[in-house]
Amino acid sequence: AAPDSPEAQALVRRWQVVITRNFYDCTDEILVGLASMYEADERFQKSIDKAGEGTATFMAAAIRACVR
Repeated sequence: AAPDSPEAQALVRRWQVVITRNFYDCTDEILVGLASMYEADERFQKSIDKAGEGTATFMAAAIRACVR
C-alpha cells in the first residue's frame, strides 16, 4: 500500500493510539516529530527497519500524509 492509502492512514492512527495508551499523549504535532526522528536518527531507523528494510521511511511518509 502507498503511504497515503486508507490502510496506511488507519495504521498511523492505530500507532498514535498505542503511543498514547502506553507512553504519553501523542498529538499530531508529536507524531510528525516522531516521523522526522524515524528517518533522521539511525537508532530509530535501525530498530523500526527490523520489521523490514524501508519501514521507517514508509512510516514517516505515512505519518506526514496522515497529518497534513
